[in-house]
Amino acid sequence: MRSVKFITLIVTIATITILLSSCAVNKQSAPYKPVVTNPKNGSTILATSVILSWNCSDPNNSPLTYTLYFDHNAATPTTIIASSISRNFYQVSVNYNTSYSWRVIAKNEKGKTTIGDVWTFKVGNALPVKPYDEKPTSGQTNVSTSTKLSWNSYDPDGDTVTYSVYFGTSTVPPFVGKTPFKTYNPGPLNASTTYYWQIVAEDVKGGKATGTLWHFKTIAKPNRPPLPASNPSPSNGQKNVQPINVKLSWQDSDPDGDPLTYYVYFGKKLTFIGTTTSLTYSLGTIDYGATYTWMIVSKDPHGGVATSNVWSFSTIDRAPNKPILKSPSNGATNVAVNGVVFSWSGSDPDGNPLTYNLYFGTSTNPPLQKRNIMTTSYKANLKKYNTKYYWKVVAIDSFGKESPSDTWSFKTSNPPNRPPLTPSNPNPANEAIGVSVSPTLSWQDSDPDGDPLTYDLYFGTSSNPPLKHSGLTDRSFKISGLTNSTKYYWKVVAKDNHGNVTTGPVWSFTTISLPPNAASSPYPANGQTAVSPDTQLSWYSGNSNVTYTVYIGTSKNSMKPVAYNLNSSLFTPVLNYFQASTTYYWKVVTKRYDGSSSTSPIWSFTTGANAPDGRVVLDDVIVGAKAPFILGVRGIALSGVKGIHIILKFDPSKVVIDTSKGNNGVSLAGPLSTGEGNVFLPSPTVDNSNGTIDISLAILSGTVNIPNNVCLKVYFKNKMIEGVTTISISTLDVRNASNKTMDVSKSDLGVIRVQ
Repeated sequence: MRSVKFITLIVTIATITILLSSCAVNKQSAPYKPVVTNPKNGSTILATSVILSWNCSDPNNSPLTYTLYFDHNAATPTTIIASSISRNFYQVSVNYNTSYSWRVIAKNEKGKTTIGDVWTFKVGNALPVKPYDEKPTSGQTNVSTSTKLSWNSYDPDGDTVTYSVYFGTSTVPPFVGKTPFKTYNPGPLNASTTYYWQIVAEDVKGGKATGTLWHFKTIAKPNRPPLPASNPSPSNGQKNVQPINVKLSWQDSDPDGDPLTYYVYFGKKLTFIGTTTSLTYSLGTIDYGATYTWMIVSKDPHGGVATSNVWSFSTIDRAPNKPILKSPSNGATNVAVNGVVFSWSGSDPDGNPLTYNLYFGTSTNPPLQKRNIMTTSYKANLKKYNTKYYWKVVAIDSFGKESPSDTWSFKTSNPPNRPPLTPSNPNPANEAIGVSVSPTLSWQDSDPDGDPLTYDLYFGTSSNPPLKHSGLTDRSFKISGLTNSTKYYWKVVAKDNHGNVTTGPVWSFTTISLPPNAASSPYPANGQTAVSPDTQLSWYSGNSNVTYTVYIGTSKNSMKPVAYNLNSSLFTPVLNYFQASTTYYWKVVTKRYDGSSSTSPIWSFTTGANAPDGRVVLDDVIVGAKAPFILGVRGIALSGVKGIHIILKFDPSKVVIDTSKGNNGVSLAGPLSTGEGNVFLPSPTVDNSNGTIDISLAILSGTVNIPNNVCLKVYFKNKMIEGVTTISISTLDVRNASNKTMDVSKSDLGVIRVQ
């Protein structure tokens, strides 16, 4: 029966092919072949957007829809950019220097189609943009004799552009050079002269754009700016300048003999303070111990400006006032060793900022301990108890002058009793797993003063554990009667005989788990025969957060691990791992993260024979509760396939076909999807009530090879919350180019597990 159906499908396809090749014959009710209108076939255009248009009609005046194929740099277009459109035009974006091919398939309301010819066109090279935005602007006058030429241009398709420059005093300016830049320096120009210039932009493909002939006229006579002021007094960098009746002076002149006005900038921060027409400026009395900067800006009556260098000088500096010590007071006793705050006061007669060097130590001439303190206090930790210390401060101004304070002394306090060290190195280690239900808790600890210690132990399942035992003198304690797979928390509080207490951190450990459930419900079933050599292995465990190791061999004694630490209960061996007509033994070891494990029984299965022309198998799938899934129909070693007819059988109480996906629940994959335009896949027949889907497909021209690929995807909805179901191939007919049935073996089952 399936052979008759497949032959009928081939005949139907042949009829469709004849109709497509004769769409212009009116009696067959197919549209006439589309005719190109724009762009002309084989033409070359310059554009970045093109409206593709064509003419087409139907012998019976039936309304038409169109499918548009469009590709670049391809002899035959394969990309569909529009489908089921009713208009006979479509706008596309294109790139320069690119060839394009396109075709139209017309379809009338009876479903008859006609495939149009392949048309081509090319988008050529874009010329550079005509140079624009010239500077000086065309017609400009009073242009400087030292001006530079500049312009703007670019290439629409991003080509590199060079520019030929024509420049001179005639209306047909001569060529003066070529440049990759958009500027050109013609050198010094003559005054009162009209110059003409023109730019020719050229891309690397020879495209040219000639700019407008521009012109400008230079200034009648250029004004020369003043010379910059020089020879400052006080000289640059001069020190110890007397700050009374200070006068600035400099030298300057103008090359054109123009009178000059001088703008004076002066101050600790450079600021404009006034103007003068002489070469001096009186400041009067300024500050001691200060650094000043100054400069002169010279201006002529024609707008010429010259700016001098920035000069500086420093006035005589006076040393800082003697610092006054405050704390610790002179002769103080019982001063804490840690956190001593040294404090003092200081000032400078010139108002200069001060920094301080702090000296302290156990000698009467204490050593330097801290430089460049910006404040009048410093906190430090000392090293010795019951010891006399000496200290002093030296104030330093911004010119480096120093003033020392007096030297004071103080005595530190006696050493305090120190608390116990923090308990550490717990056993079991913090966050250990797989710990015995009767562990001995231990830790390390000591007292820095050698005092005797006792310990309070806190223990329980709360992260803030309650007191378990107090007054322990040993650093260990045995606990028994704990619960498996339970996290416990504990901490230790150490106490010395002076009332000092140190609380350790909260540690935790997790007791060993009960062994996980052993794997069961194997697939293939124990003892199953005629199993496909391409089968997957799967099982059920009912565990979570476990891993699986799979052992396989041809005898019970030869089993070896072939897959480690699998996260799911599914093992997919490499292609041709299982040999035909062979008995295999296998088992699964289930392991928890804490090391507890269990081993399944040893199962076996026997593979069937491989067909000489190849195999078709169904992939096994692991899926979540009520989650949809895709079943892969995989072809192995199939050569020269012309058509396939396959019927899948499933349990509709557990899974059904999702007809909203693909083509009524089916889509092409692998080698079939790459030639999708050449594969005819009528809508599959789906019977979700009885649990079947009937799929037929044919290759329109040539054949296809399927070496080891999923060639069909079948979309399912999942009704199961837990459990296992199977999907089987009830009918399989694979045809070659001669329309003969190929000898193809099929998968025993596709196994679907909810996990």
